[in-house]
Amino acid sequence: MASLRSLTPTEQVAVVSRLGFSRMQACLVSSLLLLPIVIYSTVITLEIPGTKLVKGIV
Repeated sequence: MASLRSLTPTEQVAVVSRLGFSRMQACLVSSLLLLPIVIYSTVITLEIPGTKLVKGIV
């Protein structure tokens, strides 16, 4: 954070917005990776309604 203070306000905004964008991109990628897992576990839950373990995972 010390290097961020030495920048001008315009550069600070550019760095922060770039960080925010990469964080949003990382969240998007992780949610896309988690989506098939959630769908797969939901399908398992629908196929085996008596299993409490799979419902706990979902």
